[in-house]
Amino acid sequence: MLAPFRNGVRLDPVLLALFVVMHAILLANAILHYSLENYDQEPHRQNARIWAELRMPLMHETRGIHYAPLAYWPTSLALRLGYDEKVGLKAAQISNVFYSSILVFFLLKLGDLCHPHGIWFKRAMLLVLATLPVYYKTFAMPRPEPMLAMWAVVAMYLAVRIFCFGYYTRPVFLAFGLTVGLMLLTRQWGAFLFPAFGVLFLFGLGSRTSDARRLLFGLIMASAITILVGGWYYALLTAKYGSPTAFNSELMPFSLSNKPLGFYFNWFPKAYFDHPVIYTMGDRMIPILLADTWGDYWGYWHVARPPFRTQESEVHDVVKVAVPFLSRVSKVSLVCTASLAVGWVTALGAGLRNFQKNGVSLALAIGILSTCACYFVFVVCYKNSSAIKSSYILQVFPFLAFTYGFMIDQMALRKPRVSLALLTLYFAAALHQAPLFFTGKIKFSEVELLEPLANPLLLATLASGALYAAWLFCKRKEKGCSPAQAVRSSSSRWF
Repeated sequence: MLAPFRNGVRLDPVLLALFVVMHAILLANAILHYSLENYDQEPHRQNARIWAELRMPLMHETRGIHYAPLAYWPTSLALRLGYDEKVGLKAAQISNVFYSSILVFFLLKLGDLCHPHGIWFKRAMLLVLATLPVYYKTFAMPRPEPMLAMWAVVAMYLAVRIFCFGYYTRPVFLAFGLTVGLMLLTRQWGAFLFPAFGVLFLFGLGSRTSDARRLLFGLIMASAITILVGGWYYALLTAKYGSPTAFNSELMPFSLSNKPLGFYFNWFPKAYFDHPVIYTMGDRMIPILLADTWGDYWGYWHVARPPFRTQESEVHDVVKVAVPFLSRVSKVSLVCTASLAVGWVTALGAGLRNFQKNGVSLALAIGILSTCACYFVFVVCYKNSSAIKSSYILQVFPFLAFTYGFMIDQMALRKPRVSLALLTLYFAAALHQAPLFFTGKIKFSEVELLEPLANPLLLATLASGALYAAWLFCKRKEKGCSPAQAVRSSSSRWF
């Protein structure tokens, strides 16, 4: 289970250090961040309460009828067991740390599929993920996107095994169908990856025409599993509201004329560099996404949030303490943004030139393109800028970390010094916004909510240890060693 963290036969200390530090920060944020400081927190809380009653939300009960139910399980289960709602929200926040560990595990496994001995590949990947403010911000909140990002990475890993490596086995197809079903049951925006899966299917079909029948049969089986796992929710949406894509407000038909020219072309307005905070950039997609990715544009994480519908002239007084720092972040983070963009272009180009060799990089690059294109269509159809939040496309950022790691790996093969210089430059720029790795919306009374969770957390830890021990025993028995030898071998690996 620690194989993705290995450099040859030994565990890589850099990867382990990045993983431990990153998840220690995530855990601290999950414990201390005030659970009600969250985008759309009211409809999410209403949905969790309603699903705790084992029924579907109705239009008059919540604005979030379109939110799929799976991510609410910690809060709904806590309510069902008689705990206070805040305990359930805290359980959801702590669950996000677990989702992140699974996400990182499969992201590193994707790195192994692309370059089995590319240790700098994986270090660069994890460095990017560990220095993204939007990652810490979203994983600290009781929201569906952290779980969705986890399922997206797992689904992409399985898709790569199927379409790029030809693993046309029943377990892989079953796992793929199950994961996609759970992804759709977490949030509808998991479907943003469907165009990417379609493109990979065409590439995979073209590269292995002799196995086309097995591939088609396997995908039919995977689709059936997806429909069984996630289809029931969308069938209920269709029955109640007439469409599986029912939304809480009417969307405009897609037309580029829905938005002003500044939405498309004014990427770096003056406010982006001077006052990158809420209400100052109007309806401009790119600058708001960048300010929300590297800073705290909407004010739910680090800075004081102005009252609803504050006038632009009044915003500066509310957040004037944070503005100088966030302005510097906007400037310095352009280095990080440019690096990630170049990484994506590099991965896409390499995959298009040689799918057989660089199919994994192509898969991740197309996953980014597919998600961003679908999200762009949605935002153009939405009535205002409130839907422009980088947290909504959280699943893109692990993929961007991968494509950046791919670029560093490719550069290291030809010009290792240049590769190291680029990595150092990125790290220096990303380290500038380190204060944004930590929540500014701390409420120490949240720590008291851990007391009712102590026993469930202990049981979960013991159960995880028992499962690992059982898995280890089975693996050792396959190799013909005794249980005692298995224990000694495991101990030597850990200590």
